[in-house]
Amino acid sequence: MEKLIITCALGGAVTMPVQTPYLPITPQQMADEAVRAAEAGAASVHVHARNPENGKPTADVDVYRQFLPKIRERSDVIVNITTGGGLGLSLEDRIKVVPTFKPEIATFNMGSMNFSIHPLLKRYKDEDYKYDWEKPFIEKTKDIIFPNTFLSLEYFCKTIKEHGSKPECECYDMGHLYNTSFLIREGLIELPIWLQLVTGVLGGIGSHPEDILNMIRTADRLIGPGNYKGEFRP
Repeated sequence: MEKLIITCALGGAVTMPVQTPYLPITPQQMADEAVRAAEAGAASVHVHARNPENGKPTADVDVYRQFLPKIRERSDVIVNITTGGGLGLSLEDRIKVVPTFKPEIATFNMGSMNFSIHPLLKRYKDEDYKYDWEKPFIEKTKDIIFPNTFLSLEYFCKTIKEHGSKPECECYDMGHLYNTSFLIREGLIELPIWLQLVTGVLGGIGSHPEDILNMIRTADRLIGPGNYKGEFRP
C-alpha cells in the first residue's frame, strides 16, 4: 500500500486570531507547532509568517528567520513555505522567501480569483476582536482580487525552479487546473507535479463531493493520473 502523506498547515493567512486561541503567532509558537505536527505524523508542514506583536500575516523574511532554523534544529519534517503570503501583498514580497530560504517545497497559486472571508463579519462583535487590524482586514477581502496573472505565474515558475524548490500547484477552481496544464505544456512545470486541491474558499470551488470528484477527473484528464501526487484541503 502506498504511504499516505500528511501536510499540516499551521495557520495560513486568512485564519483570524478572533477565530481561535490556538493560532500560532510568535516564532517560538510556529516552531513548537511544526515539531508537534511532525511528532503526530505529519510528513510536511506548511508555514506562513505572522507579525509576532499582533498576529497579522507578513512576508517579512526576518520573521521567517526567527522560526525556520528552530524547526530544522528539532525536526527533519519537510517545510513548505507559502508564496501566497497574504492578501494584498506584492508579488515581490510573496516570492522573496524562495531565493532567501530555498525551501524543499513552495506553494504556487495557479490563478487569480476572488478570495473573501467577509461573511465572518456576521459572526463576531466589535468587542470580540483581539487586534484592531482584524475587522478592517476581513472587510477588505470583499473587494480584493488575489492576483496570479500568467506573467507572474511564469516568473514564479522560473524562480522556484532556479532555487531548487518543488512547486506545490494550488488549484482553487477548475480553471486553475487548465492553467497548470498549460504551464506543463509550455515546459515551465516539470512532471510529476505535487498538486493541491483547495476547496471551500469563497470565490473558488466548493467542497461538495461532486466538486471534488470533478476536480480529480479534470486533473486526470489534463495532467494524467500518473503525473501528479495529490493533496486535498477543504
